Amino acid sequence: MSTTAAEFAVPPTYEFETEEGGKQLIATTKTPFQQLAMYEHSGYTALFLDSELQLTSVYGDFYHEGHVHPAMAALGTRGKRVLVIGGGDGGVSTLALKYPIEELIQVEIDEMVTNASKQFMPGFSQGWKDPRATLIIGDAVQWVKSADAEKKFDLCVIDTTDTPLKSVWSVDFYTNLKKLLNPHGAVLQNVGSMGDWLKEHLDFHKQVFKNVHVVSVNTPEYPSPYLLHFMTDELDPFTVDWKWWSSLEIPTIYYQPSTHAGLFELPLETKRYYTEPGTPWDPYDAARLRKMAKAAKKKANTEL
Repeated sequence: MSTTAAEFAVPPTYEFETEEGGKQLIATTKTPFQQLAMYEHSGYTALFLDSELQLTSVYGDFYHEGHVHPAMAALGTRGKRVLVIGGGDGGVSTLALKYPIEELIQVEIDEMVTNASKQFMPGFSQGWKDPRATLIIGDAVQWVKSADAEKKFDLCVIDTTDTPLKSVWSVDFYTNLKKLLNPHGAVLQNVGSMGDWLKEHLDFHKQVFKNVHVVSVNTPEYPSPYLLHFMTDELDPFTVDWKWWSSLEIPTIYYQPSTHAGLFELPLETKRYYTEPGTPWDPYDAARLRKMAKAAKKKANTEL
């Protein structure tokens, strides 16, 4: 493993909540890209970036499994080289390395995130010790643009959002990324919970890849449905050699052969949002129901 990382230094800023079950801020620092904070709460560790929860040590693998297993299971013995973009906690890489791959390259822009994970979430970051893994600190968009396309990848997992990368996603980026993939290769990218940005991502992805499947990962840490795009030209995600996959004996939290196809099933309102042009995203969530109840109460009072 190669990295330019210096060990994460815990800054002298600590806050404690003394009530039972409260959270304890164990480290915080301003990185060149964002504010990083590590908390301990009820026996687990949580990573926040710019006050947004990224993952916890208790539920993080729900998220990682959705990014890795559907594609690696479908690839089977063809899954030899993996590229990870982002994923500074190391969880995606550590999970992918449980497969008999030959090489994994990870490109993460924020060195402080990787160092924090090494110190506070060693279970997620342990994969970087694997001799098959190479960790590169840098802007993945620029790395993809300049990378040697002769040695192809079978899978790319993009575990990040537009920020803190210096360059936003674009059709050019996905076109450059596709050049790094084998014909049977696939890309898994988290696109988040429901919002207008989903169709923007879908437009980018469909301009470059023949097939875009939507994966629903109902992790307890994020609003659900939390969605990934599974992009490929040739790989059929529903054709899996389950005898081969089961022989690997990879421990999982929820992923198994019987749940594989279900990950590609979406709630009806989500499916309509994707397939019916002009459909707004107006979910029957708690906020909407409160508004409806308030309006109904106001109407009833007016009619009295």
